[in-house]
Formats: sequence, structure tokens, C-alpha cells
Amino acid sequence: MVDLINRYFESGILKDCKGITDTTRNLIIAVLKTATGEGRSLDWIVNKLTIESDLTPDRTRLIARTETHTASNYAAFYAAAKTGLLMKKVWLSAGDNRVRPDHQRLMVVRWI
Repeated sequence: MVDLINRYFESGILKDCKGITDTTRNLIIAVLKTATGEGRSLDWIVNKLTIESDLTPDRTRLIARTETHTASNYAAFYAAAKTGLLMKKVWLSAGDNRVRPDHQRLMVVRWI
């Protein structure tokens, strides 16, 4: 699974992210790969990125949370697809005021 997650990190993440230089992007990828390989926590990622970059703790937490979640989903989906079984996905939402309107509409649809 670690290999699949690292494949996601190497796939060009953050290339459309505003305010992040190639140097910072490469640092983020390196930290995420290290964290994955060593089983580090989200807080470890946030602290490492905050210390080693000019990004704020809030920004590093958002990036860390988004990218680790997306990488995990990518790896799980890829691994499941390799089984050849029919897959169904269900939309889960926090259901709070941070949920985008287009995602709120998905909350009434059971399978996506």
C-alpha cells in the first residue's frame, strides 16, 4: 500500500496549487513520502512542513490532510480495482457548514 500511496505523491500533486514554488512542492512530496514510509502522524507532517517551509501551520495542515486523504483513497481504489470485483462508492460527508454545495447534493445520493 505504501508503494501505491507514494505513486500518488509522485503523480504531480500540487502542480496547480497557488503560492507554492517547485521547491516547496518537492519538499511537501518528500515529507509526505517519509511520513508514509515511517508511519508518521498528521501532526508530524504539519510540524515538519511548518519548520522547513514558509507555509503557515494552517496551510500545512490543510495540505497534509488533503494530500494524505487523497493518497489513501487513490491507493485503496487502485488495490480494490486490481481484484476485478465490481465496486460501489458511497459518498460520506461531514455534513457541516464547510461542505461545498455540490457535495451537499451528493449526501442524498447513496451510491456514486
